Amino acid sequence: MNELTKQMQQIMHPRAVLVAYECETAGYSIPRSYLELRPVNEKGRMGAGIPVTYEFMNSLVESYTESMSGIPHGRIPGNMLLCDSRKGRERYIWYNPPQKRKMYFQDGLHITNGTFNVPGVIYVVERECMDIHAFKGTIPEERTELYLAPFFNVTGADVCLGNSSLEKPLDTDFSGFQEYWEKRFWLSEFSHLGGSRNPTRSNLVSVTEKARENPFDYSELKPSGKKLKNRENRNHVPESFLCCRLCQSEKYRSGDDPYQSAGSYSRRNCLQKRSCFQRPVSSGKRSRTSGQRVFV
Repeated sequence: MNELTKQMQQIMHPRAVLVAYECETAGYSIPRSYLELRPVNEKGRMGAGIPVTYEFMNSLVESYTESMSGIPHGRIPGNMLLCDSRKGRERYIWYNPPQKRKMYFQDGLHITNGTFNVPGVIYVVERECMDIHAFKGTIPEERTELYLAPFFNVTGADVCLGNSSLEKPLDTDFSGFQEYWEKRFWLSEFSHLGGSRNPTRSNLVSVTEKARENPFDYSELKPSGKKLKNRENRNHVPESFLCCRLCQSEKYRSGDDPYQSAGSYSRRNCLQKRSCFQRPVSSGKRSRTSGQRVFV
């Protein structure tokens, strides 16, 4: 018996009933409404009604909104550079180091699906839109130069997501959130040149085919004229957070894990001798002033 079958066979008992009343007398231009909550006892009988307060409804709506909003929560991954979950200002920035990626193409490009070497990429997700940038190196730093992403379906940095049917998770942690957006990009079929221009110095088809069996040729990247701090500074990022990232990059060059949390570096051990935060708050607390995720 699988888990779904077990859940369907569970017997549920009513515990409360929310009753809505409406008065439609001619004396009121707008119908008057009234809500009450009635408890249900073990015999299935309703008890006396209790008027529903605004506080109760706000709590009910807030609880539903938080669980169904798709806002990520939990431990912040080591490759997350910025996360702002304020309502209406949602914005997340993270990176992937250089690696091999499975890529899919429509027949018109005459490129066979396969695994290709790609440079490090930086994702920027704002509301329901995605930007993607390339960078040189393994871990981006504050002054890292950004380059046009050497991929199809990208105009400047704006990703054409097409009619992706991938279902968005409603209640997920940050890793699941990143995985969802990365899949929307990498599992889609590449079909066209964004803006009808090559984002690389040579023909993008040739650059892509070459990267099938060889390391990606970084000389093909075109500068975008932006740096990482330009993307981050639209919402303030604590300098110490960037300092931790800088420490990470130096630690990585000595052989440590590039995805290790920024929290593993204490103020005392900060390679830049600055005031680094010690660890990310796993519960995702927000600052009172900016509403962004804060680190303590």
